Amino acid sequence: MESRATGRILETRSAIAEIVPMVREDLDSVCSLENKVFQTPWDRKSFELVIADSKLTALVIRHSGQFAGYLIASFRGHELLIANLAVAEKFRREGLAGQLISHILAEGAKTGLTYAVLDVRESNAGAIDLYSRFGFRVIGKRRSYYSSPPEDGLIMYRRL
Repeated sequence: MESRATGRILETRSAIAEIVPMVREDLDSVCSLENKVFQTPWDRKSFELVIADSKLTALVIRHSGQFAGYLIASFRGHELLIANLAVAEKFRREGLAGQLISHILAEGAKTGLTYAVLDVRESNAGAIDLYSRFGFRVIGKRRSYYSSPPEDGLIMYRRL
């Protein structure tokens, strides 16, 4: 997959952003952001396993050369699963999450996948709005899917 081997340079509102494969050297930044953003964060070992698994895609986005966020996805059968996405607070509202989503949706379509799916906390209105802008729609609910605090998860879907 092209995104694993090369970076992609993108224009943002105020600077240049680059999407590149996640490497071990990114893990301190990734884990720090993960712990700030999520109530039940993944641990470092999980990210190490993601990087090592050729069936998974782990991307980071850099804004003006600085680590700004990441996306984890898997390509299985006909499905693109967006498993994890985060952008550092100081880089929000720059369009970076959207660039990560656009990039992974394009990669999924290019490899012949037919749909994308993700789970999101029911209370995460910002994420739901973001995904909706990319054509995702709610197709179901997972009762008590999240812990700390317990909350239902919404299943969002879109065709590629």
